[in-house]
Amino acid sequence: MIKGLGTDIVQIERVAASLQRTRGRLLQRILTPREQEIYQQKAQAGEQQALHYFAKRFAAKEAVGKALGTGIGQGVSWHHIEISNNNIGAPQVCLSDQALVHMERLGADSCHLSLSDEQDYAVAFVVLSARLV
Repeated sequence: MIKGLGTDIVQIERVAASLQRTRGRLLQRILTPREQEIYQQKAQAGEQQALHYFAKRFAAKEAVGKALGTGIGQGVSWHHIEISNNNIGAPQVCLSDQALVHMERLGADSCHLSLSDEQDYAVAFVVLSARLV
């Protein structure tokens, strides 16, 4: 049963401008320490790889906030939502603190994420679901 839906699209050029303007502060605000490590690894491989990585994480976290019904706020922080990839590369969401509390209040027990990016945009789609009993 679907308990929440969220989607977000990000223009990668705007993300690049924001990152340049904030000189790294935005990275620390949005990405968890583990995500920041991966960002740095991708930055060594190439600026575009790192930029697309960040844009997808930003879109994913916004989409999760929308699916929770809180957005980023109401106690839900960027760091309460971590985006990683499983062993075959599929994106996955790990919620903690207030993000997890809000998901449980909705009666959801799973968070499904789809991410995609192209040259100019990154998009994320999130479904919160509960098993039927």
